[in-house]
This record gives sequence, C-alpha cells and structure tokens, in this order.
Amino acid sequence: DGVDPGLWDGNITEGCVASVLWDIFDSGFDNDDNIDNQFNKTWKIMTEYNPDDIDQFYSYWELEYGDGDIVDLSEIYCHYMIYKAGLIFIQSTPSSADIYLDGVYEGKTGIPIINIPAGYHLLEVKLDGYSTYSEIIDINTDDELDRTVSLLPLTGSVSITSNPTGASVSIDGVDRGVTPLTISGISEGTHSLSISKSGYEEHTEILTVVVGQTTEVNVSLTVVGVIPFPGTTSPPLDLDQDGLYEDVNGDGVFSFGDIRTFFENYDVWIPANEPVACFDFDHNSVIGFGDVRALFLEWGS
Repeated sequence: DGVDPGLWDGNITEGCVASVLWDIFDSGFDNDDNIDNQFNKTWKIMTEYNPDDIDQFYSYWELEYGDGDIVDLSEIYCHYMIYKAGLIFIQSTPSSADIYLDGVYEGKTGIPIINIPAGYHLLEVKLDGYSTYSEIIDINTDDELDRTVSLLPLTGSVSITSNPTGASVSIDGVDRGVTPLTISGISEGTHSLSISKSGYEEHTEILTVVVGQTTEVNVSLTVVGVIPFPGTTSPPLDLDQDGLYEDVNGDGVFSFGDIRTFFENYDVWIPANEPVACFDFDHNSVIGFGDVRALFLEWGS
C-alpha cells in the first residue's frame, strides 16, 4: 500500500519478524502464515543477484519467479532487511563515549552494535568535554564496520600576568608556573585559579575557559604587612611597581636616604618585621648585605 515499513505499528512489525523466523523452518501454510518457503527464494535472490535496494530486489524476483509469486509484501521486505543488516564496532580514546546513528543513541564505544539496516547512516561519537566525531558510513550486506576514533578535547588558553611578576600560579590545585605565563590545553568550563607570592595576599578567582579562545587575567597583588621603618612615619613604597620597595622611607622619592635606612635595619629588624619578598633586592630569598649592595647599585644606575 506504499507505506514505509518503518512506519508500521509495533504489533505488525513484530508479527513480520516472527513470520520471517517461522518461514525459515516451515514448508507449508499454517494458520495465518501464507508464505511457503519464501526464505529460500529470498536467499537465492540475495546471494545470486545481490540487489542494491528494494526496487532491484523486486526486479530480480520477477525475473526469477514471476510477479504472481510474491504473496506478502511485508514479509518479503522483512527478509530483505534482515539479510541486509550489518554490524559496527566502534572504539574510542577516551573510552566509553556515546554512539549515535542518525541522531539516535545506540550505546557506548567498545560494544558491538548489530542489526544496522543497509544503506547510508550518520555516525556520531560524543563525549562531554570533547569534540564530536562524525562520519557518513555505508552499511552493505554482511558488513562489519570497525572504527577507532580519537576524540579531541575541547580546550582554550589562559594568559596570566601579575604585579609584581614572578607569582606562582595554580589551576585546580595544580602548579602551572610563575607569571607572566600563557597556558594552553585547558578544558572548557570553570576552573579554580590561585596566584600567590611571598609577602602578598593570595589572589583566588573562578576562571572561565572558552573553547578556542584565550582568557586574559591581570592581577595586582596586595602587599601584606609592610610597615614604616624605625625613625620614619610612612610605610615603604614600590615606586616602579616591580614588587620591590626601594622607597624605604616612604617619602615618595628614591634617594640615598633610603639606602642608609635600609643598611641600618637589614640584619635584624627587616627579617623580623617586614615581608622578605618586598626587600629581597638581590633575589636570593633572604635579607643580607647583598640586598644593600643591590639597592645601592639600583640608585646609582
């Protein structure tokens, strides 16, 4: 009647399949079964003529048996589709990805999928956080399609700068280096970002990474605990924003007086009262005479 067999009601489809299975064994008419050894005839058409579609199937059937010998359209079509069904076996890296055929979920990678109707199908392999793999596949008679696909992670990049530089960066609790730095290959979505440096308050924020884009982060760290030196009234200042407080007197000018004040306090008072990182002019993580010399050379340059 011209109705696509795929649109038949479930009871008709189930009855069709049951009739096909029964026809493999029976050799006569039984109750509602009016097909007599049609499976053998179908097998002959499929193996000797190998039709590409249902129209060719009928053409070869008429050539072999004549038009009047086709008793039941639905059951013959079921013979055809069962014979033409195929199998696919898809593996993926990472594993356990979702398989879709023509937009319909079929199962996980690593598990064979059987009874795929002959013809062209849209194969898609999906996994959260990874790009979708897609391919048009062609299932032919007795096809066994094997595929191993590598799913590419959906990632973006982050560019991080800080004032002062040299701050330690961690993302999701994993150390990634010191500022300034650019980190690529970060999965899309939200991540926990931490930027820290001795003598400064730790900076934390929730970072959002967008696929194919670079997220820029620029942070000015807040000094912890810088206080006025003995004999002064103002806290030291970082005049050139390099993280080192060369204006020891806090009067807004870098002068020889700052060197003298630093020299008078470098051995005992500074290590006990100030953040070491703010006055580590020779970059060796301790306060010593080398810092006095480095500060003097900076003033004279």
